Amino acid sequence: MKRFIFTITVLMVALTAIFTSCSKDDEVNAPDSIVGTSWFNDTETAIVDGVEVGVGIELDFTSATKGDLNILVGGAADNTIVILGFTAGEFSYTYSKPNVKITMGGESQNGKIAGNKLTIDDVVFEKE
Repeated sequence: MKRFIFTITVLMVALTAIFTSCSKDDEVNAPDSIVGTSWFNDTETAIVDGVEVGVGIELDFTSATKGDLNILVGGAADNTIVILGFTAGEFSYTYSKPNVKITMGGESQNGKIAGNKLTIDDVVFEKE
Protein backbone atom coordinates (compact mmCIF):
# COMPACT_ATOMS: atom_id res chain seq x y z
CA MET A 1 0.00 0.00 0.00
CA LYS A 2 2.85 2.44 0.83
CA ARG A 3 4.41 1.70 -2.55
CA PHE A 4 1.09 2.48 -4.30
CA ILE A 5 0.76 5.86 -2.51
CA PHE A 6 4.38 6.70 -3.32
CA THR A 7 3.81 5.83 -7.02
CA ILE A 8 0.66 7.97 -7.19
CA THR A 9 2.46 10.90 -5.50
CA VAL A 10 5.38 10.73 -7.95
CA LEU A 11 2.95 10.51 -10.89
CA MET A 12 1.02 13.57 -9.65
CA VAL A 13 4.22 15.61 -9.25
CA ALA A 14 5.35 14.63 -12.77
CA LEU A 15 1.99 15.54 -14.32
CA THR A 16 1.94 18.88 -12.49
CA ALA A 17 5.39 19.73 -13.85
CA ILE A 18 4.36 18.79 -17.39
CA PHE A 19 1.14 20.81 -17.43
CA THR A 20 2.60 23.95 -15.80
CA SER A 21 5.68 24.30 -18.00
CA CYS A 22 5.91 26.54 -21.09
CA SER A 23 2.72 27.57 -22.80
CA LYS A 24 1.75 29.75 -25.72
CA ASP A 25 1.13 32.58 -23.24
CA ASP A 26 4.91 32.78 -22.78
CA GLU A 27 5.44 33.75 -26.44
CA VAL A 28 6.30 37.38 -27.12
CA ASN A 29 3.65 39.44 -28.89
CA ALA A 30 5.49 40.38 -32.10
CA PRO A 31 4.30 40.77 -35.70
CA ASP A 32 5.06 38.16 -38.34
CA SER A 33 6.54 40.89 -40.56
CA ILE A 34 7.82 44.43 -39.95
CA VAL A 35 7.84 45.51 -43.60
CA GLY A 36 6.14 48.89 -43.94
CA THR A 37 6.34 49.73 -40.23
CA SER A 38 7.95 52.75 -38.56
CA TRP A 39 9.36 52.91 -35.05
CA PHE A 40 10.13 56.17 -33.23
CA ASN A 41 12.34 57.16 -30.29
CA ASP A 42 12.02 60.67 -28.86
CA THR A 43 15.61 61.03 -27.73
CA GLU A 44 15.88 64.50 -26.22
CA THR A 45 14.91 68.16 -26.29
CA ALA A 46 16.95 71.34 -26.58
CA ILE A 47 16.28 75.08 -26.61
CA VAL A 48 17.14 76.71 -29.94
CA ASP A 49 16.58 80.47 -30.30
CA GLY A 50 14.19 80.37 -27.34
CA VAL A 51 12.14 77.51 -28.79
CA GLU A 52 12.06 74.02 -27.30
CA VAL A 53 13.02 71.57 -30.01
CA GLY A 54 12.60 67.81 -29.85
CA VAL A 55 14.96 65.44 -31.63
CA GLY A 56 13.95 61.90 -32.47
CA ILE A 57 15.07 58.86 -34.41
CA GLU A 58 12.74 56.97 -36.70
CA LEU A 59 13.38 53.52 -38.16
CA ASP A 60 11.40 52.80 -41.33
CA PHE A 61 11.44 49.16 -42.47
CA THR A 62 10.79 49.75 -46.18
CA SER A 63 11.35 46.23 -47.57
CA ALA A 64 12.05 42.71 -46.35
CA THR A 65 15.78 43.48 -45.93
CA LYS A 66 16.26 47.29 -46.05
CA GLY A 67 15.18 50.33 -44.12
CA ASP A 68 15.85 54.02 -43.55
CA LEU A 69 17.15 55.77 -40.45
CA ASN A 70 15.50 59.19 -40.20
CA ILE A 71 16.27 62.08 -37.89
CA LEU A 72 13.23 64.18 -36.95
CA VAL A 73 13.50 67.64 -35.44
CA GLY A 74 10.37 69.42 -34.26
CA GLY A 75 9.33 72.45 -32.32
CA ALA A 76 6.49 74.84 -31.70
CA ALA A 77 6.64 78.57 -32.40
CA ASP A 78 3.87 81.13 -32.86
CA ASN A 79 1.19 78.46 -32.32
CA THR A 80 2.65 76.38 -35.14
CA ILE A 81 4.22 72.95 -34.84
CA VAL A 82 7.02 72.34 -37.31
CA ILE A 83 8.61 68.95 -37.87
CA LEU A 84 11.58 68.64 -40.17
CA GLY A 85 13.04 65.30 -41.09
CA PHE A 86 15.85 63.90 -43.15
CA THR A 87 17.15 60.46 -43.95
CA ALA A 88 20.46 59.88 -42.18
CA GLY A 89 21.18 56.61 -43.95
CA GLU A 90 19.99 53.24 -45.12
CA PHE A 91 20.36 50.05 -43.11
CA SER A 92 19.93 46.37 -43.81
CA TYR A 93 18.22 44.04 -41.39
CA THR A 94 17.08 40.52 -40.69
CA TYR A 95 13.93 39.71 -38.76
CA SER A 96 13.20 36.43 -37.07
CA LYS A 97 10.19 36.99 -34.83
CA PRO A 98 10.72 38.67 -32.33
CA ASN A 99 14.43 39.37 -32.99
CA VAL A 100 15.76 42.13 -35.27
CA LYS A 101 19.38 42.52 -36.34
CA ILE A 102 20.16 45.92 -37.92
CA THR A 103 23.40 46.53 -39.82
CA MET A 104 24.52 50.02 -40.83
CA GLY A 105 28.01 51.15 -41.76
CA GLY A 106 29.43 47.70 -41.16
CA GLU A 107 28.22 47.58 -37.54
CA SER A 108 25.34 45.48 -36.26
CA GLN A 109 22.98 45.85 -33.34
CA ASN A 110 20.45 43.34 -32.05
CA GLY A 111 16.94 44.20 -30.96
CA LYS A 112 13.75 42.56 -29.85
CA ILE A 113 10.08 43.39 -30.42
CA ALA A 114 7.51 43.00 -27.66
CA GLY A 115 4.08 44.37 -28.54
CA ASN A 116 4.48 47.90 -29.90
CA LYS A 117 8.04 48.33 -28.56
CA LEU A 118 11.33 47.61 -30.29
CA THR A 119 14.30 47.63 -27.91
CA ILE A 120 17.82 47.94 -29.32
CA ASP A 121 20.66 48.14 -26.78
CA ASP A 122 18.35 49.55 -24.06
CA VAL A 123 16.94 52.19 -26.43
CA VAL A 124 13.16 51.80 -26.81
CA PHE A 125 11.39 52.64 -30.06
CA GLU A 126 7.59 52.72 -30.23
CA LYS A 127 5.61 51.64 -33.26
CA GLU A 128 3.97 54.58 -35.01
